[in-house]
Amino acid sequence: MVTINDRIIKFKGKLVGEDKWVYSSSLNNTYDDNGEEKYYMYNKGSDSWKEVHKDSISQYIGYSDINKQELYENDIILLSTPMIDSYDLSKEFHKSYRCLKYDIDKGLYTISMSEYDKDLQLFDPNSNFEVSGTLFESK
Repeated sequence: MVTINDRIIKFKGKLVGEDKWVYSSSLNNTYDDNGEEKYYMYNKGSDSWKEVHKDSISQYIGYSDINKQELYENDIILLSTPMIDSYDLSKEFHKSYRCLKYDIDKGLYTISMSEYDKDLQLFDPNSNFEVSGTLFESK
């Protein structure tokens, strides 16, 4: 595991040709003979570099959900927020799915209804959420 300024640096990517995710702090890209860019992650289990789908590569953001599952960019999270009526706070929760993205212009993690949604909200790592899947798997 690699840490920089006390931040854990690691990635996940879906293997090409397999229905399996690889988690690694080592990511590399090369070009094949046709000039096509290929991405590889080091797989400790097989002690080798494995090709991953470029669009599936996501970086760990340093937080985990309520089930202690690590949270990565492009994860789809199920967010639970209290439902409020006009009189008092209900015990019911409104559940909605959100996509976690990094806004490079703001330097913040945001959540939205989809990858195309412009109605971004600031991601609160203290909120009640759980990882539901990834944007790559939903396509």
